[in-house]
Amino acid sequence: MSFSDIMENSIMNLIFGATPYPLTLPYGPLSIGLCSASPTDAGTGASCNEVPHVYGYERIQTIIPDWYVSTVGVVTNSQVLSFPEALGDWGAVTHFVILDNPTYGQGNVLLWGPITTPAFIALGSTPRFNIDALGATLE
Repeated sequence: MSFSDIMENSIMNLIFGATPYPLTLPYGPLSIGLCSASPTDAGTGASCNEVPHVYGYERIQTIIPDWYVSTVGVVTNSQVLSFPEALGDWGAVTHFVILDNPTYGQGNVLLWGPITTPAFIALGSTPRFNIDALGATLE
């Protein structure tokens, strides 16, 4: 998983106290989106290659208890994170993004990464990330 530019700056500002930065406070809900191509570190909710907002696709929101507490520089999801059922084909999904806004096309990309096994999300599919499927490492 890769941290976005905005998240890297937030972490550095938190550690060194260079400037107050809103992202250094605990987040409320984080949102997860599915992407048809690789996002970039400078990505936003409007430019992250998210799958089209059709056929029931919505970002999913997570809360603090959905994540294991980091003890060795790694955070993973502690709950199964499920998207709504696809009411039509969403297409190929190769990456995921974690954003600070649940609204499609809005917000900042905080983290992103490839999906281990890319998939075509077809009508009737219910995409999900099993426990420990999403992880972030800070080295």
